[in-house]
Amino acid sequence: MNSNPGSNPIERVRQERIAGLVLQTWSKARRFWLVRARPGYVRKNLALRVGQCRRCDRCCSIAFRCYNYNGGCSIHGAHYRQCKAFPIDRRDTELIRKLGVECGYSFRTGVPQFSPVSLHGLPIVVACLGACGLAAAITAAFISWWAFLFALPVAFVVYFFRDPERFPDQIGTEVLLAPADGKVVSVGQGSMPISGKPAYVIDIFLSIFNVHVNRSPVAGQVLAKKYKAGRFLNAIKSSAAEENESNTLAIGSDYGPRIEVTQVSGAIARRIVCTADEGERLEAGERFGMIRFGSRTRLFIPLDVPFEATVQIGQKVKGGSTVLGRFL
Repeated sequence: MNSNPGSNPIERVRQERIAGLVLQTWSKARRFWLVRARPGYVRKNLALRVGQCRRCDRCCSIAFRCYNYNGGCSIHGAHYRQCKAFPIDRRDTELIRKLGVECGYSFRTGVPQFSPVSLHGLPIVVACLGACGLAAAITAAFISWWAFLFALPVAFVVYFFRDPERFPDQIGTEVLLAPADGKVVSVGQGSMPISGKPAYVIDIFLSIFNVHVNRSPVAGQVLAKKYKAGRFLNAIKSSAAEENESNTLAIGSDYGPRIEVTQVSGAIARRIVCTADEGERLEAGERFGMIRFGSRTRLFIPLDVPFEATVQIGQKVKGGSTVLGRFL
């Protein structure tokens, strides 16, 4: 979903419905594959699940259904016979919340799993695969050994849009996690884009070799969302943080302080994707969007809030995993 709010309301509703159908289809297909191909992964995650289902009447329409229910299911156990639907890992809870359903489950941790590509990158991967496949077929008719070269761009696109599972190095409401993968290029002071208050600012540069999925640094509610049109300078330049196109989320953390996180486009990255909306709840490390190709992500913490940064300039971080600092 493009963060530019300039589209008319009717078109926006239509796009949201289409996005919802795509997300629901992807969610069901993913669960179907996991339970059929990786039952051991499912069992390990269910052993780490806590909480209870709050709205089974709605969850059952979109959450995972057991395909072996009539014959008894060793994966889901007795709870399935009570609920008939529930998330099988942390990503499931994210998908269910994106579809507007309150999910009462959470996972203490999980079994790391490499996911091939982000949902936001699927159209580009498919288009690249089709174009390169056609070019390879035509080339093979003349110079057969050149055809394999067209696999290289496909491999790079899949690699770029990879979306690995991440888990926090430390758990706690006072902890701030990295909102993106990359290298810390600046730790200083500035002004929060939405509230305008003085703030600590941590800048993370994402090269084309980093994972470009953005994750919430804290658990809390999205209080505001602001899109700003701008230029497309090289994201490594300090001026890009202020002049480039950007999208900012203000999040009221469970610990108390309101923080802001900004997605900044780059010279190559010219599309910011933000799936979080005002009023939505995000868990620490939960995905809320991505920036396609090289870019920058900024984290703002109010100056009047006691805070200790635990990262240094030049340090490499992983989104949803590395601890950037903590509230005191």
